[in-house]
Amino acid sequence: MKALAWQNAQGQTHVTWNSPEFLIQRHGLDAAYAKNLVAVSGLIEATLR
Repeated sequence: MKALAWQNAQGQTHVTWNSPEFLIQRHGLDAAYAKNLVAVSGLIEATLR
């Protein structure tokens, strides 16, 4: 899982990442990985607060 952060011409910072559900579907992962990916997603969201 990775996150992309960038700043636009107006100086606003944006962060984006793929949802755990998307990653599981895209890479054909076992649904058991969802718990781990959701945890990482939660860490990213907590960092942005």
